[in-house]
Amino acid sequence: DISVTIQESLDVGVVLPAVLAQISDRLDLAWIRIVSGPAATGVELLAMGRRPAATGIPKPRRSPEATTAKAGQLLRLPLSRATRTLGHLELISRRDLDRYRMESLQQCVDLLAGALHNAELYEREQESVRRLRDLDALKDDFLGTVSHELRTPLSVLVGSMSLLTNSWDRLADDSRRTAVAKMQPHVASLTNLVNDLLDFISDRRTVTAASLSSVQ
Repeated sequence: DISVTIQESLDVGVVLPAVLAQISDRLDLAWIRIVSGPAATGVELLAMGRRPAATGIPKPRRSPEATTAKAGQLLRLPLSRATRTLGHLELISRRDLDRYRMESLQQCVDLLAGALHNAELYEREQESVRRLRDLDALKDDFLGTVSHELRTPLSVLVGSMSLLTNSWDRLADDSRRTAVAKMQPHVASLTNLVNDLLDFISDRRTVTAASLSSVQ
């Protein structure tokens, strides 16, 4: 049942409440919680039941090597995936847990670890998608800005050149000089823009260029 629940969604906000509720109901638990991260500094993701006071947990607490657990004992089971510990599951049962129930509980823990791992991978993938979208938006803004900066001086140059070409013989010397003088700052602007683009491309190629060396 828990395997089916976990496969329904990659959203831990949806999966965890359903899974913890199933475990709690089947094992008759007084309290259960799941913590993400190291035991000392982990973050509680979800808890169900009446939270026990630190002094209200009977001793001895269950050791990791034990195959059974007594009612009221605190169980802390690591959520491990490969060589990583993603967090742990803590619970207190109202009744004794025999070997078969402990084996079932461990299988649930393994499924939960897989679910947390998959959710983490999914979140990373979504973050990559968001970054790619942001980069695509920046690219569009960059191209729009460059297009505008290119079109403005080019329009002036095209207009001035068209005037000189079509009306050269009819224009006085002062008018010709004025048209040429009007073109000069726009030529300089285009030159600077093209040089900046070339420098930008050159810098990116330098950063992303592969460095080859011999290895043993």
